[in-house]
Amino acid sequence: MRVGATTNLAVYVVPVAGGEPKRVSLGDVWTGGLLFGQTWTPDGDSIVVSWAPSEGATTASLWRVPASGGVPQEVAVGGDNAIQPSISRRGNRLAFVQTHFDTDTWEIGTSGSPPKGHSPRKVISSSRRDDGPQLSPDGRKIAFESDRSGTNEVWICDRDGTNAVQLTRFGATTGTPRWSPDGRRIAFDSDTQGQFDIYVLEVAGGLPRRLTPEASVNAVPSWSGDGRWIYFGSNRTGGFQVWKVPADGGPAVQVTRNGGYAAFESPDGSRLYYAKFDAPGIWSLPVNGGEERPVHDLPPTGYWGYWGIGRQGLYLVNPETKPRPAIELFNLATRRVTRIAEMERQPIQWTSGLSVSRDERSILYSQMEQNGSDIMLVEGFR
Repeated sequence: MRVGATTNLAVYVVPVAGGEPKRVSLGDVWTGGLLFGQTWTPDGDSIVVSWAPSEGATTASLWRVPASGGVPQEVAVGGDNAIQPSISRRGNRLAFVQTHFDTDTWEIGTSGSPPKGHSPRKVISSSRRDDGPQLSPDGRKIAFESDRSGTNEVWICDRDGTNAVQLTRFGATTGTPRWSPDGRRIAFDSDTQGQFDIYVLEVAGGLPRRLTPEASVNAVPSWSGDGRWIYFGSNRTGGFQVWKVPADGGPAVQVTRNGGYAAFESPDGSRLYYAKFDAPGIWSLPVNGGEERPVHDLPPTGYWGYWGIGRQGLYLVNPETKPRPAIELFNLATRRVTRIAEMERQPIQWTSGLSVSRDERSILYSQMEQNGSDIMLVEGFR
């Protein structure tokens, strides 16, 4: 497998004795994503591979590539979540691993000072992935990401989880939805063009607008308090930094210089708080520019999406507390930590999984419900 400059995946073959690699997969069927295993058919005429649309995707499927060259064709068996294929010597049996990945979103109320959590309840669930929640500014709707339709897309539902409606149909890994301050638009990221980019969609209807045409990863958006800018993480200069782009379109402006990825403005609009992609902790700097400073050593690496900023301080998930992960409040003035509640199960790495309501009386969080795999066998494979 090889990834080219356009981020399209391709399968190559090379003689065992050495020589030049030859591309055998033609066309742009695989735009981005990863291949999770491959196997030759016994006659050497084709290769069966497992492809997922992104590194964090849970919808890998099996594809057949002619060894002499040709366009990959999806295999009729296997369905979603099929990885690590293997074909018997006779060629009549196909074995593969079927993975199971189920996440749900919960809500917990908070009260008191310092706040304490109470009455946890499951609000968004299915047999598939349902995470990345964000409460609307008026608290009446939830935007979230789910692969219940086959690929990860942006959905919205009522506050209690009912009346779920699919907003995007990109057929690619799409998510990290963020409401605009007026609740009329949602910013999100998607790799529908072969790379992750930032899009904006009118909730009332219309086509998504792409804001980041540059050849780079552009992901994890958030809005400025006045709704004029959208912050996002991008690797266009090498490592990930926080950038911002006008919400109506225009040139992007670099914000951080020492690393940055997932960012939120403080409620008063004076400072920008952000996590880094490949390092633990939260940092901040003045919105109008200045030196960055460390704020907290949480969250750990890989949990950049499990925190939020409110008037009382930073709300964070600590996945390392015992016996279960904890939701905590870090008071920025006193630097004291208050445990708000415990999660029943583990948070999910490399995704967004926590949202604090504007009045800070409730917290949405996502957790892993089921995660496992089975070995499947197909008889009479051809």
